[in-house]
Amino acid sequence: MTQFLLDLGRKFHKLQKFNGLLNKETENLTSWFPPFSFNDSYSNIQVIYLDREMQKINVKLTGIQLRYDAKEEGVNYTTPVRISIMNTDKNYFHIDENYNVHMLDGDWKTVYEGDITVSGKENEKNIPLVIPFKTEYEYKGGNIAVRYERLWNDVTLEESQLPLFHLCSIYSEGDPNYNRTAIFRSKFTQEIDVTKVGINFWTPFTMFSYTDISSGVENLVSSKEDFRVYQSGSMLNFSKTVDMAQLISISGVVVRSAHQVDCLAVSGLGGVYLLKVENGGKTVTKKVVIK
Repeated sequence: MTQFLLDLGRKFHKLQKFNGLLNKETENLTSWFPPFSFNDSYSNIQVIYLDREMQKINVKLTGIQLRYDAKEEGVNYTTPVRISIMNTDKNYFHIDENYNVHMLDGDWKTVYEGDITVSGKENEKNIPLVIPFKTEYEYKGGNIAVRYERLWNDVTLEESQLPLFHLCSIYSEGDPNYNRTAIFRSKFTQEIDVTKVGINFWTPFTMFSYTDISSGVENLVSSKEDFRVYQSGSMLNFSKTVDMAQLISISGVVVRSAHQVDCLAVSGLGGVYLLKVENGGKTVTKKVVIK
């Protein structure tokens, strides 16, 4: 059955089963940048989603859901778009000494190309924009980048007609992970000019639909609970923020300990450990293998 990854704190129509957490919505709304810019002839907007935000590995991503508010009565706008995905080892977009933002190059896989439609009544809130992928993307873990392109179209929306997309903001200013959305918008060309690429401090509030697959990155902990742990590089990532986490060697020595975290650094460690987690007054201890 298809499921959706989304913020557990939100309630939506149960047309499909929703499960998991991708990123948390804030009160931020915007008209003219992520994920699609409808008042430009072309836009190329790239967003990096971190592995600890995805919170579900070993799945096939089958679609995407965004949310928006309508501003004006009776807008019914259809435009061509393309969505592409790739895994990346980048956590954020690099800005050089000339303040140029470097978009990502790599093996992008197109998962959708076709029309999308936005519509709604004046001041209608929380409208889902669901885009089923035409090609599934097998996600086995790690960071992914999603490229949202509004393909060339001379018909654009006025400011008063633009949908207000819901955004999320997780990291504080000064944290490199703050810069995870790169934006190129143009009324004249589809050729990206690096001097015209901007950076944005919010990411679209995004949900992926998915189906499980039986192979891929090993989930280090097999659990029936809504708490998963997996290693990505030198970090042991959790599926949620916990009150306290301790990593304990088999001899009983606490080798890592932290409070209010969703990950632990495990560089220099290897082998079998016990992970002790306290959250909401409950304590869980699990065996994990650090590679």
